[in-house]
Amino acid sequence: MLRKSILKGSWYPDREADISSELERWSGDITADSGLLSAVVPHAGWYYSGRTAAEALKSLCPGKEVLAVIGGHLPPGSSIIAAPEEQIETPLGSLNNRLDLIRRLSGELVIGDDIFSDNTVEVILPMIKAFSPEAEIMWLRAPADEKSITLGEKLYELAESEQIDLSVIGSTDLTHYGSNYDFYPEGPGADGLDWVKNVNDAGIINLLTDYRLEDAIKHANRNKSACSIGAAAAAARFAELAGAGGGRLINYTTSYDIRPAESFVGYAGIVF
Repeated sequence: MLRKSILKGSWYPDREADISSELERWSGDITADSGLLSAVVPHAGWYYSGRTAAEALKSLCPGKEVLAVIGGHLPPGSSIIAAPEEQIETPLGSLNNRLDLIRRLSGELVIGDDIFSDNTVEVILPMIKAFSPEAEIMWLRAPADEKSITLGEKLYELAESEQIDLSVIGSTDLTHYGSNYDFYPEGPGADGLDWVKNVNDAGIINLLTDYRLEDAIKHANRNKSACSIGAAAAAARFAELAGAGGGRLINYTTSYDIRPAESFVGYAGIVF
């Protein structure tokens, strides 16, 4: 069974040549680091966050065997969900979705079927296919609560018990600010932009890179500093258990930097 892409041609290019051109422009000078274990990347349309995602994924993905790709957009109290399809479509060819490994996780966690339309996993899959054509994936989405930390722990245990070369990617955008999102505690204009960059987004980034994951989840839910914090927390917890010394910010930007507007979103690429 094939899960069809629904966002190609709008959120990201639908032609192989255009995908290759964009990724070369954004990440052609990035060298893969075989020692990396996890990444946190944004999931907006490529026009806004593509460079940030590409730089982190180009650092992590090449040579990996299996990539657990965790999205979000699930509120606290939701179940973890996973794509039930064996194959996932991208414009560069399909990706194998390791249902056998997902079923192994289901023995430890309650995991439902992801039958919904959502961007948090799909928009980064063409990059994964481009950077690591032979890799297989696990399509998961995690809620904004501490079940996501448990998910990271169970992924680590699965990798150890099955002796799998597994890495984890957590997909989240950061602060959504302005009237479009009904969130502007520092008002419009330069003060709001400065607060988002240097206080709210900086705060959640620091908590993730320092592995203060319970605090990161609280920060995101209290301050609206991440739309899919569970995904990021799961990726960070996996890296922590696997021995990564901490996170490193690869790139940070906002949609305002690409197209100035009263409403805007923050994006970070972090590797562990």
